[in-house]
Amino acid sequence: MDDWRLTIKLVRQNDLAKNTWGNAEWDPQGKTGIISVLDPADYNLRGADLRLDMECTIVHELVHIQVGPLTRRTRTSAKTSSTASWALC
Repeated sequence: MDDWRLTIKLVRQNDLAKNTWGNAEWDPQGKTGIISVLDPADYNLRGADLRLDMECTIVHELVHIQVGPLTRRTRTSAKTSSTASWALC
């Protein structure tokens, strides 16, 4: 993904789907994407726990971008991303 242009932005809870901490939108042809991560103001964690959770959320969304083309037809992207990202975090 070295040639991708990715932006990470903080968003408030009401900008995300219920019970989520992040979201990714991407354009594989343009190799661009935006990863939205829950704003620390809306977290119930602080310090190192907060930073780790945000980092794992970013990794999770990166996995979505990476495996999206492989899982688009099977609708297994969420499960695949969850398994792979939590293995990395």
